[in-house]
Amino acid sequence: AAFYMDITDLQATVTAGSCSSRVIFNVPSSHSAGLEFEFAVAPTDHFDFSISASYADSQLDSTLTSTDAAGNVSVIAGIEDGNRLPTVPKFQAVAAATYQWHMRGEWLGYTTGTYQYVGSRYTQIGDQADGFGTVNLESFGPIGIGGPFTQGTFTFDPELPAYDLINLRLGFLNQRWDVAVFVNNVTDEVARLALDQERGTRARVGYLTNQPRTFGINTRVHF
Repeated sequence: AAFYMDITDLQATVTAGSCSSRVIFNVPSSHSAGLEFEFAVAPTDHFDFSISASYADSQLDSTLTSTDAAGNVSVIAGIEDGNRLPTVPKFQAVAAATYQWHMRGEWLGYTTGTYQYVGSRYTQIGDQADGFGTVNLESFGPIGIGGPFTQGTFTFDPELPAYDLINLRLGFLNQRWDVAVFVNNVTDEVARLALDQERGTRARVGYLTNQPRTFGINTRVHF
């Protein structure tokens, strides 16, 4: 499938300066265009495989500016023509495969593996603003909270990097029971899911991450 969407008056969440409040601006024009692909096959009674993927080019088509008392014009919170829409990766894909076999009686064994890829993206439009990603450690004064510091600023990359996740499961089931052992996030990938900031990064800046490698047993019973 191919798609193209014209978006009018997109609601953009913007951090209100150096406080933790949020305000909403309407972006006059933006768009999202891309491709989606899905494929599934079961070549035998024992094996099935599926994959889905998408590519999206999602951008702003308008620029919002403000003018100060001195007549200087600046872009508001990264809302600039050509910047990417928030939370939308350009490419993402999921693949899953299952192999099953008959055992004694009514029991069936199965093993399943899934793979997920999510491309880079931004949490908010404002994360693409000029200068965002550099924090002034002395914004509260020459010494600053927790000072004195060995440096006046620190920098970080606001673009969330791409990540890969792999999950595995081995199970046995019949008409009543389903018992499986699993390993989620096999490679112990640290996926940065979102940028977490407070007071425009003056008070806190960090990343929300996924669950680390997890082993477990899952049991289901049908009554």
